[in-house]
Amino acid sequence: MLENIRSSMGFEYVYFTVPDETDHTVLYVCDVERAPRDDDPEHMVLGFDVPNDSRKFAIEWEVWETGTQGEFQEVDNEFGHVYTYYKPVVINGNKVGLINIDIQFDSVNQNIFANTVRLMVQILVFMAVCIVLLMVFLYRFHLRRIIDLTGNVRSFAETQDFGMAKTIREQVKANDELSQLSYQTADMIDSMDRYVKELISTHDALDKAQHDAALASMQAKRDALTGIRNKLAYDEVCKDIDYRIADGFKDFGVIMIDLNFLKRINDTYGHDKGNIAIKSLCEIVCKTFTHSPVFRIGGDEFVVILENDDFARHEEKLLEFFNKITEKSTDENLPIWERISAAAGKALFNPEIDQNIDNVFKRADNAMYENKKSMKALRR
Repeated sequence: MLENIRSSMGFEYVYFTVPDETDHTVLYVCDVERAPRDDDPEHMVLGFDVPNDSRKFAIEWEVWETGTQGEFQEVDNEFGHVYTYYKPVVINGNKVGLINIDIQFDSVNQNIFANTVRLMVQILVFMAVCIVLLMVFLYRFHLRRIIDLTGNVRSFAETQDFGMAKTIREQVKANDELSQLSYQTADMIDSMDRYVKELISTHDALDKAQHDAALASMQAKRDALTGIRNKLAYDEVCKDIDYRIADGFKDFGVIMIDLNFLKRINDTYGHDKGNIAIKSLCEIVCKTFTHSPVFRIGGDEFVVILENDDFARHEEKLLEFFNKITEKSTDENLPIWERISAAAGKALFNPEIDQNIDNVFKRADNAMYENKKSMKALRR
């Protein structure tokens, strides 16, 4: 029985002893220690006394004397450094002996080490499996969704496709913080869509308003009858020229032109015929002074600001104008209201006497008035 216990439990030594307190000896009643015999290799030695020093084997004697099991005792014997354990055997209240077990210290350490390593490996394997399962869970239920959301946001940034908000909402499969983030992202894209549409609408409205304002401004500066620039436009150009004069601009002049006998035409033939006469004069002025701005500043008054080639050839151009007026006024094939005549006066800017364009205008207006008087005298 003891042999079976030793083999099955992995103990080094199992035996039954009876201590003798009178001489501190121990009778080894049953021992699995075998002494070699030629005729009996399985020989078992039984029933021999061994002196046990109470100081060396204090725990063994304490267990025997108290009848209660004690602690392990470390002992050095023929098996090496071992742990020894004592279990009292009590029958009918009488102590009959001790069951003793020896466990080799190195074997115990090896078992502890092996068990520790095995346990650590099991823990590591368990942790690895848990980590893999956790990663699969996180990927499936969180990371995959984050990747999809990130991809959708990147796609929206690249394509500006506002339909991506619907795609993001369709991919929401749960009700958690990540789902809330997806919904908020989709709402943000929808808000951007509305904002862009409102911005485009506002931009279109602003363009239309600017166009309407520019058109209104242009119309406000255009003469309704002739289509050329009016007195308001002339005043703005005069301000600009005054600024240019301050910067050294001097190559310009002014021609003042006035239609003769407009009142007579209106009174005799009607204002519609007078308007025809005004437009006829405007056509001659514009076709003569092609490189200069022309303005209608009154009912029958026109102003030409000589610039560029017209300024360089001002004498020739003014003569050309008078020749055309003469041809018009002497053409018998035209109705009387189209046989127009006009007076004109010219003045060139002189930096020594002129501070602004108004000075030039006044000199041109005086010259025109003198020309008008002369023409009226000739007509008499």
